[in-house]
Amino acid sequence: MRRALLLLIPLVLAGSAIAAPAQPGFFQPKEIVSHNGVFKATLTFAKGTAIVNGRPVQNMMTVNGMYPGPTLKMQPGDHVEITLINKLPDPTNFHFHGFRVTPANLGDNVLRMMAPAVTTKELKSGNKYKISFTIPKDHQQGLYWYHPHMHEYVDLEVYSGIAGMIEVGDPLHDLPTVKGVPERDMAITALQVTPGGKLNMNPAVHGELNLVNGRLKPTLHIRPGETQLWRVANISDGNWYKLRLPGHVFHVIGYDGNPVPYRADRNWVLLAPGNRVEFLIQGGKPGVYKLKSLNFNEGFDKFGQITLANVVVSGAPETPRALPSLISPTELREQQNTLNDDLVDKHTLTFSIDNPFPKNNFGFRINGKLFNPNRVDITSYLNTTEEWTLRNTSFEFHPFHIHTNDFLIEKVNGKPVPIDGFHDTVPIPPHGSVVIRMRFRTFTGRAVFHCHILFHEDHGMMGIIQFKKRS
Repeated sequence: MRRALLLLIPLVLAGSAIAAPAQPGFFQPKEIVSHNGVFKATLTFAKGTAIVNGRPVQNMMTVNGMYPGPTLKMQPGDHVEITLINKLPDPTNFHFHGFRVTPANLGDNVLRMMAPAVTTKELKSGNKYKISFTIPKDHQQGLYWYHPHMHEYVDLEVYSGIAGMIEVGDPLHDLPTVKGVPERDMAITALQVTPGGKLNMNPAVHGELNLVNGRLKPTLHIRPGETQLWRVANISDGNWYKLRLPGHVFHVIGYDGNPVPYRADRNWVLLAPGNRVEFLIQGGKPGVYKLKSLNFNEGFDKFGQITLANVVVSGAPETPRALPSLISPTELREQQNTLNDDLVDKHTLTFSIDNPFPKNNFGFRINGKLFNPNRVDITSYLNTTEEWTLRNTSFEFHPFHIHTNDFLIEKVNGKPVPIDGFHDTVPIPPHGSVVIRMRFRTFTGRAVFHCHILFHEDHGMMGIIQFKKRS
């Protein structure tokens, strides 16, 4: 559900000008690809009409006129040079969600402000900003995404369409038995459209469309026994998706852009806002199957069961490939090293919602504080490891996300859980807790941690972490 305003008023079903599938075939966004060690692109953020499910929708915000934005394909070690042109009437910036790169200066700096277009000249040509950094050569190879991160404007801009996927490298590069299999990339978004074909901004209206690459219930094809790599990103502003494909198993090889040490076979996978998953899938018996999102009670929103895509299994059968068990020895070593590190510090973060809401703010807080861009909440030092306890005193889930350094999930609600590799986003259960462990690696500077329900983030549920070298 669109997280525009938390108003306790009845919801009514909105008619939609694009509810009937106009283009049911599977579609993947346009790609911008790096060459010879350099990723170079011009990305324009602008307000206007976008093609959604094959039909025009007004009042959208787009990246290069597209919804969702183009997929950015990079390689470890690439030098990234992006010119961002802001033609929006609001300030913005750019976040490389999940990247382990510098959070300072012209890098993944979400504390940077890119000014709105106000004058006639600015609205025509836009305000131009440079983004420049180098991806480490040992960066994890997987699925990431990008979106604006200008505080107080994030929810609006992401909901309106400014988001897209990023691929770094090839997650199958060390897996010879499945290397080169067909790949399906899926960015899941949610929006509402009025009967007149405009993006609906009314928080009192419910009737959203859950889209895959901007299409409603597209059709994917796979042969019986055929192995494919599916890469799924939840790039919505606040929706949750509990994925299941009846008759099939998700053979997970990566979460949040990080390879798992060992393959994890799952009947369903939960994607909180911001989460990504990469898995191998093998075609079952001939027939038509529905890729579903199952019922999920977030605490405030109750997400009902929906069909995201139709999967047709047909054609000449293929002998199933041997699926690897060990996915990444490198990640296994990093996981073991992090677990064996001495802890230099511990922190407790309490996520709370004021009840009742204050008069002039919704009161989404961390440790009782609303976000302050001039306040550093935690200082951590490079090459040290910390344990954080994330507490939730509210009635709904909060997907915790931190920039620059990923973490291991050790406990949920006080109980140890199997360590399944590194993550950048984890749901904190209502009136529950999560314990994570992080090793701070390479980069100094200021970054943020926050709830990835973007309405919560925009209304205070965010803090600043400062990464420093030991003096």
